[in-house]
Amino acid sequence: MVCETLEAQKPKVDKLAEETKALEKHAASDIRKVYTQEFKHVQGHWDKLKLKISKDIKLLEEITSKLRIFEVK
Repeated sequence: MVCETLEAQKPKVDKLAEETKALEKHAASDIRKVYTQEFKHVQGHWDKLKLKISKDIKLLEEITSKLRIFEVK
């Protein structure tokens, strides 16, 4: 469910990337640099969040599996 929620937000991040690129074409170089830096910052957080959630879910699945084995015994 957490992965689904995160993936549901992916189109917003993609749209932000598209809009940033479009703005870069029309903005002055100093503004363009700010847009690029801000988007890279957001993208970095997004990537870290995806990785952390992926690791957390894997760990949770491992714990759940062990718990089921324990319950059966």
